[in-house]
Amino acid sequence: MSSNPSIEDAAGFLSHMLAFDVLLSNLGREPVASNFEGFALKALWGPIVSSGFADDQVVGVCTHGGVLRLTQASYTAMPGLLDEVRTVMSEAVAA
Repeated sequence: MSSNPSIEDAAGFLSHMLAFDVLLSNLGREPVASNFEGFALKALWGPIVSSGFADDQVVGVCTHGGVLRLTQASYTAMPGLLDEVRTVMSEAVAA
């Protein structure tokens, strides 16, 4: 790859080096106070990010208040992906 690649060359390189079916980003348990100066945080969702590729599927995971929440970000969402991720995560925890 040249030191001054074209957009097409750079995209091809990155799509090869970053080849994945699903990207999972986990914020983990967020140590955010549920109450602050009269305001109550009832839910926290995220992260919501994109790899920038048209066919990416990004699943965000965050736990707040003992509840795990999933988000899906994509230009073209894959139907049933979150259900499948939930199933895989449930099986992993049960093992």
